Amino acid sequence: MVENAVAGRPTRFNWGADQSRVHLYIDETVEAILRGARMPERAPQVVYNITHPDLVSLPRIGEIIMEQMPDTEITFEPGGSELMYKREPFNVTATTRDFGFTPKIGIEDGIARYLAWEQARLAA
Repeated sequence: MVENAVAGRPTRFNWGADQSRVHLYIDETVEAILRGARMPERAPQVVYNITHPDLVSLPRIGEIIMEQMPDTEITFEPGGSELMYKREPFNVTATTRDFGFTPKIGIEDGIARYLAWEQARLAA
């Protein structure tokens, strides 16, 4: 959606209106991984969810992009992708407890940063 928005192309999904995603801005992903890798002792768990705890619907993500780039067209049809399932929020309690990591970049700010990065990338 972001790449199409920056390139001035419409994005049309024949599914997705019923789908949600979790998100985490790349800088925060790296921060969380480094915090885990730099723990002085072995982490108490084998697996950690490194993500934002909030689910965001795909239509809401499209709306945020269109708010930030008003000439953008993004549409969704009802239903989900054959490859996707109904998602539930991830439990990130262990990541917060053991790594001291809590995401700070919300979806709106993350999309704004992604749009700026994509614009700069295409201008280079």
